[in-house]
Amino acid sequence: TTLDGLSNNTVNTIYKDSRGLVWVGTQNGVNVLQGNSIINLKKSDGLAHQTCWDITEDTNHNMWFASYGGGLSVFDGNTFKVFNVHNGLVNNYIRKLYSFKNKILVGTSNGLTIIDINSNKFFNFYNTDSKEPFQIMGFFDYKGEVYCTTYRSGVFKVDLDKPKLTFLSKNKESVYYQPFNTEAMSSQVEICLEPL
Repeated sequence: TTLDGLSNNTVNTIYKDSRGLVWVGTQNGVNVLQGNSIINLKKSDGLAHQTCWDITEDTNHNMWFASYGGGLSVFDGNTFKVFNVHNGLVNNYIRKLYSFKNKILVGTSNGLTIIDINSNKFFNFYNTDSKEPFQIMGFFDYKGEVYCTTYRSGVFKVDLDKPKLTFLSKNKESVYYQPFNTEAMSSQVEICLEPL
């Protein structure tokens, strides 16, 4: 709790990294539990936004923090970099992060961004042909393939090599089926950034 040193009692996510550190995302910053001490990281330290909805670690051991409104923060252990709609992200309202090989998948309230951590290329996917937002709710991998789940738009296979999305089912009997025009899905390289 805040009595013990957390920055906020509303905890959105907890992540244990490869070094054994426990990261806690709250409504008022990120907390790092290291032994018996708690380090608080806030917007004034370099976070994109005070809220943290999700946390992941990439293969280079950088920590990634999702905010709901301010975009994405990446922390190399010393400094933060912030990504938002002005420098590559499809949307600043991030629900989920997923690290897979050399990619970070960023699921937002209206689109998906795939970041190649080696080339720093951003690939954005969003629905240009619907009043229904393309809300990413989660990610999973199965037999070496990555999938994303959405709110009312179904499940998509994510091809990280091309990159592209493939809609898995058009079962009109499904409770969550929403007509979805994959041809109207836009994908493009948004920006090439300097190495992290």
